[in-house]
Amino acid sequence: MLNKNIVLAALGGGTFIFLYGWLVNAVLLVDFWTAQAGALLMRPAGEEIMWAIAASCYLQGLVLSMIYSKGNEHTGAAQGLRFGLLAGLFVASLYLLFYGLQPWGATATAVTMLVDGLMYVGAGWVIALISK
Repeated sequence: MLNKNIVLAALGGGTFIFLYGWLVNAVLLVDFWTAQAGALLMRPAGEEIMWAIAASCYLQGLVLSMIYSKGNEHTGAAQGLRFGLLAGLFVASLYLLFYGLQPWGATATAVTMLVDGLMYVGAGWVIALISK
């Protein structure tokens, strides 16, 4: 089930997810998330568990690569973008669940859905490029 192509795509996808998440959330939107932190039940800055964050990113890359390999029609980057969009929509649906169950505000939920949706579109694109 695991082959060299899937492992390389998983590493590429996981690296994209990790770096995108850091750039967007810890650099570009840091002030927004700091203002939301108490309401979102997030760890304070500096108390994040980095091994868990990295493991999550690479596990997502692995799972996305394995799923992509099962439906891959070898049509390239466009298929990867479509795949990433579907993965992003699936994950966005979970944020609606969080919004319904946790003290998340509508703005934080919408921003998270958009940011993570774009992240999965990018990850799908990277996985497709590597999986050629």
